[in-house]
Amino acid sequence: KKNIEKILRKLCEHKGVEIIEVELCPDHIHMLVAISPKLSVSSFMRYLKGKSTLMIFDRFSNLNIQLKENSINYCEKIITLIDTFFKIYTIFLKLTCILHNI
Repeated sequence: KKNIEKILRKLCEHKGVEIIEVELCPDHIHMLVAISPKLSVSSFMRYLKGKSTLMIFDRFSNLNIQLKENSINYCEKIITLIDTFFKIYTIFLKLTCILHNI
């Protein structure tokens, strides 16, 4: 948590944005910031999200590998479920044909 907060503070400092309050949760972050009127909120958020993501994955590269593995495992499970569904559906169709003498 402290590493991520340091990254956010560094990026905000670079843009001249003052962090008033920050709360890091397991799956998201709450921030109250003071932004200059010269800087749009959307462009600042795009900058902060983009740069912080790159810096976090650079610092914690093992997380990137773990996320990729989880994505592959998720896709494999979905494909297996779809395949199982079609096998069950095929059996259902065959049984329907037998019951209706088709």
